[in-house]
Amino acid sequence: MNRETKTIKTPVGQKEVVINSYMTGREKRELFKQDGDKNYDTKSIKMCVMSIDGNKENILDNVLDMHGKDYDFVLDEITNTLNDSSFLVQKTEKK
Repeated sequence: MNRETKTIKTPVGQKEVVINSYMTGREKRELFKQDGDKNYDTKSIKMCVMSIDGNKENILDNVLDMHGKDYDFVLDEITNTLNDSSFLVQKTEKK
């Protein structure tokens, strides 16, 4: 399934990171299945990050090897994607 993505630039390393613009219900379910938040970071990176500077290989390792501030930035963007409620804002604005 091709999905809309968004590109972010990390603040320190200036890496161009492409992430999915939303998570599917199946992905959300898988993310929190059985072990709760235990593997949240690893699973969410694998599910959401599509490429780093155009490279689609070794994504998890590349994110883990980023500067700590860049790592936090990527995780914050993934969390924003997971918690996206923009559809609620759009629905409210139509009233």
